[in-house]
Amino acid sequence: MNKKMIMLMFFFFIMPMYAIADMPYMPNKMMKKSYKTQRKASLLRLCSSYIVSLGLSAGVGFGTGTAVRYLEEKLDIESSPFMLVLGLFIWMIEYELRNDIIDNLQQYLDSYHIKHKKVLMFRTAWLTSWLVYLNENDKFLKRQYL
Repeated sequence: MNKKMIMLMFFFFIMPMYAIADMPYMPNKMMKKSYKTQRKASLLRLCSSYIVSLGLSAGVGFGTGTAVRYLEEKLDIESSPFMLVLGLFIWMIEYELRNDIIDNLQQYLDSYHIKHKKVLMFRTAWLTSWLVYLNENDKFLKRQYL
């Protein structure tokens, strides 16, 4: 036999056997249905903890990033002689405030036994805060809302 024939046999006859061997044996439709519901339930449990973590922390990050942008525009930091000091002070306050809010949210979620990802919440809030702050073209940030 030549090499091409061996490769074709491998891909068309041997590889499907490995795929079939990994599948659970389901003799009837009821077992297939229960397997599907188990998979959906496990996927729902997995997604629910991530959705809660991402949603709440993104909201916190959006609020703190918007607040920093607003304070910098309101205090006119760019024309101030103490630009660096004021900027660092505002970012230190934002960091502490953001982490305190996330800590309180995590305690609240723990008290109601809602599953969440703790480290993911801190990182998502941090990243969202920076993204909102750096986004200069956002129409929401350009409005005078106060």
